[in-house]
Parts: sequence; structure tokens; C-alpha cells
Amino acid sequence: MQTPKMNPRVRDRYLQVMDHCPDLAPLLFQINQHDRQLAILNWLILNNLTGKRLLYFFNGDCERSFLKVIAFVVMKLERESQVRAVRASEFGPRRS
Repeated sequence: MQTPKMNPRVRDRYLQVMDHCPDLAPLLFQINQHDRQLAILNWLILNNLTGKRLLYFFNGDCERSFLKVIAFVVMKLERESQVRAVRASEFGPRRS
């Protein structure tokens, strides 16, 4: 049985998020199981929540809960998409 190959772009994102902190492997495994894994990884990188910073956030604010970390990031992604939708509607066609 062969292991599925990971897309090199996705692998690079995982390595960026891990940032030489192997203690994040269990969390990254859980992120890998999520439908929006690439969006979550991109958000973590863009918001500089990687490596030791992510580990401190996971251990502290999220009380070592995988679900809390993923829920937090997904909530942020949803909020950002809503803000983009509102901004786009502001520039849409006006009706008199």
C-alpha cells in the first residue's frame, strides 16, 4: 500500500507553520484532516502564528485543544470573508 503523495506547495505550507517546532505535529495532523486545510495554513502564515508562537497559543489560550485552534482560525476566515462581501457590495451597482 502506497502512501498518498502530498502536493509540494501544501508540504511547504506545513513546514512554514511548523517552523522547526516538532511539538506541533499532532496539531498539524488535525489540520490536515480539515476540509479547509490550505486556507487554515495560509491564515496561520499570514498572521505570523507559526512555530513557537503557535505552540504557545495552542498550550495557553486554547488549553491544548486541537478543536479550539481550528475553530478560532475558521472563525477568523469566516469573518474575513464576510467583511470582503460587505466591501464588495458597497461598490456594487446602485439602485435608485
